[in-house]
Amino acid sequence: MQNLRLHNVKALILVNKKLDFRRFINLSRELREFSIIYIIFLLYFFMSLEQYKKKRKFSETPEPKGKIGKTKKPIFVIHKHQASHLHWDLRLEMDGVLRSWAVPKEPPKGKEKRLAIMVEDHPLEYAKFKGIIPEGNYGAGKVEIWDSGFYELKIMDSKKIEFTLHGKKMKGLYVLIKTGYVKNGWLWLKL
Repeated sequence: MQNLRLHNVKALILVNKKLDFRRFINLSRELREFSIIYIIFLLYFFMSLEQYKKKRKFSETPEPKGKIGKTKKPIFVIHKHQASHLHWDLRLEMDGVLRSWAVPKEPPKGKEKRLAIMVEDHPLEYAKFKGIIPEGNYGAGKVEIWDSGFYELKIMDSKKIEFTLHGKKMKGLYVLIKTGYVKNGWLWLKL
């Protein structure tokens, strides 16, 4: 129904060239809810890599500038990152970017729980990134790919993300559960 209405607006603009203002206002009222959702989506979609880009000096770091994209199957990557402190970065492809969590300890393979702090989104090209981020740059240190593969999303809402990993080291059902203990804090565990 909404697609038909949107099509009607486009048809009015293209065919009539002279658009009756009252008809346009009536159609725009009907489309208000759709339009608000669409605008929010566009803002989110185009702004999701802004934090990533603001933190980096691409003239000095080998990290990819990147853009929003998509793969056939949703991918994941876990980077081992020797920055100021050794940590792992879990990255799951969602909405054209890699949603990312910094994990202070090695990823869970058994029943252990891991703190995972949600950080800025990264571009999809980051899934293949490994190398040295030079001193004086955000995240300076060695980055290596610890594991990678694809994943299946099972459940996702504002407080829980459940997914199955198909990697070399990480296989099976995992969950991220949002906590209220730490800002942007989640618990990551294997089910």
